[in-house]
Amino acid sequence: MTRKERKPLRKRAQRSRTRLLHVTLDELVPVYSEPDGGKLRSGRTVTQLLHDLVSYTKSLMSPVKHVKKEPRTTREPEAALRNETIRRGMLSCRTESMLVFDRSTLRVEDANDGMLRFLGKLPFKGPQGYSLLHLIHPMEQGRITALLRMLDHQDGRFWMETEILRFSGNGGFCGSRCSLFCSAADSKRGFIFIEPCTSLCLPRSPPLGGGSRRGGDFERCFQFEEICSSSCPLEICSLLSSSLGSTCVGWYGTIAHFLSLHQKSDLVDQLLHEMKIIRRSGVVLRMIQLWCRVTHRSSSEISLQIYFRLKLPVLFGSHATDWQLALDINFSNNFAMVADGSSGSFTAWELDFDCCDDEFRILELKLKENGNRLECCHSRFLYLSPDEFHYSGYIPSSQTLEPKDMKFHQVFSKVSQVPE
Repeated sequence: MTRKERKPLRKRAQRSRTRLLHVTLDELVPVYSEPDGGKLRSGRTVTQLLHDLVSYTKSLMSPVKHVKKEPRTTREPEAALRNETIRRGMLSCRTESMLVFDRSTLRVEDANDGMLRFLGKLPFKGPQGYSLLHLIHPMEQGRITALLRMLDHQDGRFWMETEILRFSGNGGFCGSRCSLFCSAADSKRGFIFIEPCTSLCLPRSPPLGGGSRRGGDFERCFQFEEICSSSCPLEICSLLSSSLGSTCVGWYGTIAHFLSLHQKSDLVDQLLHEMKIIRRSGVVLRMIQLWCRVTHRSSSEISLQIYFRLKLPVLFGSHATDWQLALDINFSNNFAMVADGSSGSFTAWELDFDCCDDEFRILELKLKENGNRLECCHSRFLYLSPDEFHYSGYIPSSQTLEPKDMKFHQVFSKVSQVPE
């Protein structure tokens, strides 16, 4: 190969190394400027990255001048200084939400403007001085404390991504993706970062004037609108997640807790306890989003609409057949009485259930009490597009949806445990 032929190859390799350097710096350098739709993961352009790198370098060099006069025997002061610099830099940025808390007491020390906008209207002014557990759903508190205990025995810094439920004073609980950041060198503080681009949003009405939702308007997506009318007395959003191969799906959030936030506990007389879709081999189909709406209720009859979004495991590709639908509903004593007078647990199974990856569906159920049994009078599937699923909780009247009949067992028998 001649020198003239090797020259374009060297240029191509140099461009590749430059792109890799940009990606690495984008992950390490905090965001000081306003992202403007760039190609980097943070949303900024390469020029903005260079400006942020200069600002980040200046913030690192200014405190180091005072530390150079003192001898250092270990790397712990350097790690503590770096953590403090990152803390000050992230608290001053506007494009990422960050919360600082005490690892021993779990008291919130500080939060930037992005986190305050994300949390919404709270009953207090800012989270400072309040416990971190006040901002996390009770069923998620155990997992967060377990992560913190595990990080106490580790060296270095760890990013642990988990899907938590945050509390918003103007709505309820909402699933959001966050990162938990702790360092063994700094045993006093912990950090929580919110990733707005991957957060899950509750359904809301389309924006005025039509149009689609832009990526930069993520603050607007975090606002929760409670839908409460005569045809829809209550609504709740939940997040169901499961690991591949597990046969148990967790339920985060209950209608009782949701209504207690709005002083409507007198309406709580039914609870969707668990819903899971299982393959015969025992693999659980992941439901990314799920919420339940009661469209009609009487002393002996109830109608439900269950909204959910399906996500297939990677090994099944984009289409899979032969799934079972398990729907476990608990009712209080004033509805669906059983022989012993306690609340009943009823399970429905649907065989020959086919689905596609990332599919949006509505399950309509009409249940009627018959003695100590609960019968299914009506059941069908409705299909929604992704925009309709996110923007509206109601079925659009302008569009005709093709129903698909379901072959439920006509009688729901009481069970003590869902069979595997």
